[in-house]
Amino acid sequence: MKLVLVRHAKAFDSNEDPQRNLTEEGKKEATIIGKYIKKTGWKFHHLLSSPVLRAIQTAEIINQEIQTNIIQKIELKPNHALENIDSLLLNFQIDDSLIIVLHMPDIAEIVSRILKIPSTNLFFSTGSAIGLNITNLNPIEGILVFHYQPNFLD
Repeated sequence: MKLVLVRHAKAFDSNEDPQRNLTEEGKKEATIIGKYIKKTGWKFHHLLSSPVLRAIQTAEIINQEIQTNIIQKIELKPNHALENIDSLLLNFQIDDSLIIVLHMPDIAEIVSRILKIPSTNLFFSTGSAIGLNITNLNPIEGILVFHYQPNFLD
């Protein structure tokens, strides 16, 4: 399975915007990362997103590049994705390609489990993406293919 995990792009602070829409910088981050994900040449079957607005907006911008279906998953809401990732991925085939837009610390914890490295050694700026080849779904295991951060790609 080809799996790309994306941390949602930069959003307003909750005191500025309780809905936490993406900032202009966040929209730019999502656009940049969408273009780089497209350059992988991977054909994505699904784009899963947290149901939180900033994640949905990030997914929609990325989807302008990859053109697949977006599926909102309540299981990906903040601080819940790690406990749900195994059951979510088991709904797909090992030859599928997925993008999942989610939050910190979930993305670091999931990558930590897949790559078997401490999550404290991982950093994901807003809008960053990590590409993994999942070699086994039960237990989930994989290898790192890329880690893109929009501020280094612009």
